[in-house]
Amino acid sequence: MLTVRLLPFILFLLVGCSHHSLSERFPASAQGACFSEGRHVLDQLQSKLSLSRAIKRTRPGQKSYGRPRVDLLRSRFKDWSFSEIQEYLDARPIPYVESPDGLWVIHDRHHLFLGLVKSRETLEDRFPGKSLKLTYQRSASFKGKGWPEYRLFLEESDRIYLNFKGQKIDWRELPSDFLSMKKDFFRGMAYILIKAEILEKVNEPFSEFKWANALRERFPNLKRKWRIKNIETVFEDVLKHPENYPGLKGRVSDPPDLEEAMDNIENIVDDLNWR
Repeated sequence: MLTVRLLPFILFLLVGCSHHSLSERFPASAQGACFSEGRHVLDQLQSKLSLSRAIKRTRPGQKSYGRPRVDLLRSRFKDWSFSEIQEYLDARPIPYVESPDGLWVIHDRHHLFLGLVKSRETLEDRFPGKSLKLTYQRSASFKGKGWPEYRLFLEESDRIYLNFKGQKIDWRELPSDFLSMKKDFFRGMAYILIKAEILEKVNEPFSEFKWANALRERFPNLKRKWRIKNIETVFEDVLKHPENYPGLKGRVSDPPDLEEAMDNIENIVDDLNWR
Protein backbone atom coordinates (compact mmCIF):
# COMPACT_ATOMS: atom_id res chain seq x y z
CA MET A 1 0.00 0.00 0.00
CA LEU A 2 2.79 2.42 0.90
CA THR A 3 4.60 1.62 -2.36
CA VAL A 4 1.45 2.43 -4.33
CA ARG A 5 0.99 5.71 -2.49
CA LEU A 6 4.59 6.75 -3.07
CA LEU A 7 4.63 5.81 -6.76
CA PRO A 8 3.22 9.19 -7.96
CA PHE A 9 5.87 10.97 -5.91
CA ILE A 10 8.66 8.82 -7.33
CA LEU A 11 7.44 9.46 -10.88
CA PHE A 12 7.24 13.17 -10.14
CA LEU A 13 10.78 13.11 -8.80
CA LEU A 14 12.10 11.36 -11.90
CA VAL A 15 10.24 13.70 -14.25
CA GLY A 16 11.45 16.67 -12.28
CA CYS A 17 15.02 15.55 -12.82
CA SER A 18 14.51 14.66 -16.48
CA HIS A 19 14.48 18.13 -17.99
CA HIS A 20 18.28 17.95 -18.23
CA SER A 21 20.16 15.99 -20.88
CA LEU A 22 21.45 12.54 -19.88
CA SER A 23 24.95 13.86 -19.31
CA GLU A 24 23.62 16.79 -17.32
CA ARG A 25 21.27 14.71 -15.19
CA PHE A 26 23.78 12.47 -13.54
CA PRO A 27 26.76 14.51 -12.31
CA ALA A 28 27.26 13.68 -8.66
CA SER A 29 26.27 17.15 -7.48
CA ALA A 30 23.03 17.28 -9.52
CA GLN A 31 22.07 13.70 -8.67
CA GLY A 32 22.75 14.26 -5.00
CA ALA A 33 20.73 17.47 -4.88
CA CYS A 34 17.77 15.93 -6.70
CA PHE A 35 17.50 12.79 -4.59
CA SER A 36 18.40 14.58 -1.39
CA GLU A 37 15.29 16.69 -1.93
CA GLY A 38 13.31 13.53 -2.61
CA ARG A 39 14.55 11.90 0.60
CA HIS A 40 13.55 15.00 2.54
CA VAL A 41 9.99 14.73 1.20
CA LEU A 42 9.86 11.03 2.08
CA ASP A 43 11.06 11.77 5.59
CA GLN A 44 8.30 14.35 5.94
CA LEU A 45 5.68 11.81 4.89
CA GLN A 46 6.77 9.06 7.26
CA SER A 47 8.13 9.24 10.80
CA LYS A 48 8.91 6.93 13.70
CA LEU A 49 8.17 7.74 17.34
CA SER A 50 8.79 5.88 20.55
CA LEU A 51 5.64 4.83 22.37
CA SER A 52 6.10 7.47 25.07
CA ARG A 53 6.53 10.28 22.52
CA ALA A 54 3.68 8.92 20.43
CA ILE A 55 1.27 9.04 23.38
CA LYS A 56 2.14 12.72 23.97
CA ARG A 57 1.67 13.75 20.36
CA THR A 58 -1.15 11.52 19.06
CA ARG A 59 -4.87 12.29 19.30
CA PRO A 60 -7.94 10.22 18.30
CA GLY A 61 -9.83 10.93 15.11
CA GLN A 62 -13.02 9.32 16.45
CA LYS A 63 -14.85 9.31 19.76
CA SER A 64 -15.65 5.62 20.32
CA TYR A 65 -14.07 2.19 20.13
CA GLY A 66 -15.04 -1.45 20.38
CA ARG A 67 -13.87 -3.20 23.52
CA PRO A 68 -13.28 -6.72 22.08
CA ARG A 69 -10.58 -5.59 19.64
CA VAL A 70 -8.73 -3.60 22.29
CA ASP A 71 -8.93 -6.38 24.89
CA LEU A 72 -7.63 -8.95 22.41
CA LEU A 73 -4.65 -6.74 21.58
CA ARG A 74 -3.90 -6.24 25.26
CA SER A 75 -3.97 -10.00 25.72
CA ARG A 76 -1.50 -10.47 22.88
CA PHE A 77 0.81 -7.75 24.17
CA LYS A 78 1.04 -9.70 27.43
CA ASP A 79 2.20 -12.84 25.61
CA TRP A 80 4.18 -11.72 22.57
CA SER A 81 7.91 -11.08 22.66
CA PHE A 82 9.31 -7.59 22.10
CA SER A 83 10.36 -8.47 18.55
CA GLU A 84 6.91 -9.92 17.75
CA ILE A 85 5.18 -6.76 18.93
CA GLN A 86 7.61 -4.53 17.03
CA GLU A 87 7.14 -6.56 13.86
CA TYR A 88 3.37 -6.25 14.26
CA LEU A 89 3.68 -2.46 14.61
CA ASP A 90 6.09 -2.12 11.68
CA ALA A 91 3.53 -3.74 9.40
CA ARG A 92 0.83 -1.23 10.43
CA PRO A 93 1.79 2.41 9.76
CA ILE A 94 -0.54 4.90 11.42
CA PRO A 95 -2.00 7.56 9.09
CA TYR A 96 -2.54 11.01 10.59
CA VAL A 97 -3.49 14.61 9.93
CA GLU A 98 -1.38 17.28 11.62
CA SER A 99 -3.46 19.92 13.38
CA PRO A 100 -2.57 23.65 13.48
CA ASP A 101 -0.99 23.19 16.93
CA GLY A 102 1.21 20.32 15.70
CA LEU A 103 -0.71 17.37 17.17
CA TRP A 104 -1.19 14.23 15.10
CA VAL A 105 -4.85 13.26 14.74
CA ILE A 106 -4.99 9.67 13.47
CA HIS A 107 -7.65 8.30 11.14
CA ASP A 108 -6.91 4.58 11.43
CA ARG A 109 -5.38 2.10 13.93
CA HIS A 110 -7.37 3.51 16.85
CA HIS A 111 -7.79 0.11 18.49
CA LEU A 112 -4.10 -0.67 18.04
CA PHE A 113 -3.04 2.62 19.61
CA LEU A 114 -5.53 2.37 22.48
CA GLY A 115 -4.37 -1.20 23.13
CA LEU A 116 -0.81 0.11 23.44
CA VAL A 117 -1.87 2.96 25.72
CA LYS A 118 -3.75 0.59 28.01
CA SER A 119 -0.80 -1.83 27.94
CA ARG A 120 1.90 0.77 28.54
CA GLU A 121 2.61 -0.15 32.14
CA THR A 122 2.68 -3.87 31.30
CA LEU A 123 5.04 -3.29 28.36
CA GLU A 124 7.40 -1.14 30.45
CA ASP A 125 7.51 -3.85 33.14
CA ARG A 126 8.07 -6.63 30.61
CA PHE A 127 10.72 -4.84 28.55
CA PRO A 128 12.69 -2.48 30.83
CA GLY A 129 15.09 -0.27 28.94
CA LYS A 130 13.46 -1.01 25.58
CA SER A 131 11.17 1.24 23.60
CA LEU A 132 8.68 0.17 20.94
CA LYS A 133 8.63 2.33 17.81
CA LEU A 134 5.50 3.32 15.92
CA THR A 135 5.58 4.23 12.24
CA TYR A 136 3.46 7.22 11.20
CA GLN A 137 2.37 8.28 7.72
CA ARG A 138 1.20 11.84 7.21
CA SER A 139 -1.90 12.43 5.09
CA ALA A 140 -2.17 16.21 5.46
CA SER A 141 -0.65 18.98 7.52
CA PHE A 142 -2.31 22.13 8.84
CA LYS A 143 0.54 23.10 11.16
CA GLY A 144 0.76 26.88 11.30
CA LYS A 145 -2.46 27.26 9.30
CA GLY A 146 -5.81 28.57 10.47
CA TRP A 147 -8.29 26.56 12.51
CA PRO A 148 -11.19 27.31 10.11
CA GLU A 149 -9.31 25.60 7.28
CA TYR A 150 -8.54 22.63 9.54
CA ARG A 151 -12.15 22.42 10.74
CA LEU A 152 -13.46 22.44 7.17
CA PHE A 153 -11.09 19.59 6.28
CA LEU A 154 -12.28 17.49 9.22
CA GLU A 155 -15.94 18.11 8.48
CA GLU A 156 -15.62 17.24 4.79
CA SER A 157 -13.00 14.50 5.04
CA ASP A 158 -13.71 10.78 4.81
CA ARG A 159 -10.88 10.20 7.29
CA ILE A 160 -12.06 11.67 10.59
CA TYR A 161 -15.29 10.21 12.02
CA LEU A 162 -17.45 12.98 13.48
CA ASN A 163 -20.24 10.75 14.72
CA PHE A 164 -20.98 9.17 18.08
CA LYS A 165 -23.71 6.56 18.62
CA GLY A 166 -25.52 7.61 15.48
CA GLN A 167 -25.38 11.35 16.20
CA LYS A 168 -23.22 13.98 14.54
CA ILE A 169 -20.63 15.64 16.76
CA ASP A 170 -18.53 18.77 16.37
CA TRP A 171 -14.83 18.33 15.60
CA ARG A 172 -14.09 19.93 19.00
CA GLU A 173 -15.84 16.98 20.67
CA LEU A 174 -13.09 14.58 19.61
CA PRO A 175 -11.32 13.24 22.72
CA SER A 176 -8.19 15.03 23.91
CA ASP A 177 -6.54 11.68 24.68
CA PHE A 178 -7.14 7.99 24.02
CA LEU A 179 -8.22 7.07 27.52
CA SER A 180 -11.11 9.51 27.08
CA MET A 181 -12.54 7.51 24.19
CA LYS A 182 -15.93 5.94 24.90
CA LYS A 183 -16.74 2.24 24.66
CA ASP A 184 -19.42 1.48 22.09
CA PHE A 185 -20.93 -1.98 22.50
CA PHE A 186 -22.28 -2.08 18.95
CA ARG A 187 -19.00 -0.89 17.47
CA GLY A 188 -17.47 -3.94 19.13
CA MET A 189 -20.29 -6.14 17.84
CA ALA A 190 -19.55 -5.06 14.27
CA TYR A 191 -15.97 -6.26 14.76
CA ILE A 192 -17.21 -9.60 16.13
CA LEU A 193 -19.47 -10.00 13.08
CA ILE A 194 -16.36 -9.76 10.92
CA LYS A 195 -14.52 -12.32 13.03
CA ALA A 196 -17.55 -14.59 12.78
CA GLU A 197 -17.24 -14.29 8.97
CA ILE A 198 -20.73 -12.89 8.65
CA LEU A 199 -19.34 -9.54 7.53
CA GLU A 200 -16.19 -8.72 5.61
CA LYS A 201 -14.11 -5.58 5.53
CA VAL A 202 -14.95 -3.26 2.66
CA ASN A 203 -13.32 -0.13 1.29
CA GLU A 204 -16.25 2.10 2.13
CA PRO A 205 -15.19 4.55 4.87
CA PHE A 206 -16.59 3.83 8.33
CA SER A 207 -18.55 0.75 7.22
CA GLU A 208 -18.20 -0.84 10.67
CA PHE A 209 -19.62 2.29 12.27
CA LYS A 210 -22.57 2.15 9.91
CA TRP A 211 -23.24 -1.45 10.93
CA ALA A 212 -22.94 -0.42 14.59
CA ASN A 213 -25.56 2.29 14.12
CA ALA A 214 -27.89 -0.14 12.33
CA LEU A 215 -27.51 -2.69 15.15
CA ARG A 216 -28.13 0.06 17.70
CA GLU A 217 -31.44 0.91 16.05
CA ARG A 218 -32.37 -2.75 15.67
CA PHE A 219 -31.68 -3.71 19.30
CA PRO A 220 -32.45 -0.66 21.47
CA ASN A 221 -33.19 -2.85 24.50
CA LEU A 222 -30.35 -5.35 24.21
CA LYS A 223 -28.29 -5.51 27.39
CA ARG A 224 -24.88 -4.02 26.62
CA LYS A 225 -22.93 -6.92 28.06
CA TRP A 226 -20.65 -9.42 26.36
CA ARG A 227 -22.62 -12.59 26.88
CA ILE A 228 -22.97 -15.49 24.45
CA LYS A 229 -26.75 -15.08 24.44
CA ASN A 230 -26.49 -11.43 23.35
CA ILE A 231 -24.02 -12.28 20.59
CA GLU A 232 -26.23 -15.10 19.30
CA THR A 233 -29.22 -12.76 19.24
CA VAL A 234 -27.42 -10.32 16.96
CA PHE A 235 -25.83 -13.01 14.79
CA GLU A 236 -29.19 -14.71 14.20
CA ASP A 237 -30.85 -11.48 13.15
CA VAL A 238 -28.11 -10.54 10.68
CA LEU A 239 -28.06 -14.06 9.22
CA LYS A 240 -31.80 -14.62 8.93
CA HIS A 241 -33.07 -11.11 8.27
CA PRO A 242 -30.75 -9.21 5.90
CA GLU A 243 -33.73 -7.05 4.97
CA ASN A 244 -33.32 -5.39 8.38
CA TYR A 245 -30.02 -3.84 7.16
CA PRO A 246 -30.80 -2.31 3.76
CA GLY A 247 -27.97 -0.62 1.89
CA LEU A 248 -25.21 -1.70 4.26
CA LYS A 249 -22.11 -3.10 2.59
CA GLY A 250 -20.00 -5.91 3.98
CA ARG A 251 -22.39 -8.83 4.49
CA VAL A 252 -20.85 -11.90 2.85
CA SER A 253 -22.81 -13.40 -0.05
CA ASP A 254 -22.85 -16.91 1.44
CA PRO A 255 -22.65 -16.51 5.22
CA PRO A 256 -22.25 -19.44 7.62
CA ASP A 257 -25.09 -20.74 9.73
CA LEU A 258 -25.40 -19.66 13.35
CA GLU A 259 -23.47 -22.61 14.76
CA GLU A 260 -20.53 -22.10 12.41
CA ALA A 261 -20.53 -18.35 13.03
CA MET A 262 -20.26 -18.99 16.76
CA ASP A 263 -17.48 -21.50 16.17
CA ASN A 264 -15.59 -18.85 14.22
CA ILE A 265 -15.28 -16.68 17.34
CA GLU A 266 -14.56 -19.53 19.73
CA ASN A 267 -10.99 -18.38 20.38
CA ILE A 268 -12.14 -14.84 21.11
CA VAL A 269 -14.75 -16.17 23.54
CA ASP A 270 -12.07 -18.19 25.34
CA ASP A 271 -9.53 -15.35 25.42
CA LEU A 272 -11.97 -12.84 26.88
CA ASN A 273 -13.82 -15.27 29.18
CA TRP A 274 -17.28 -14.47 27.83
CA ARG A 275 -20.11 -16.57 29.23
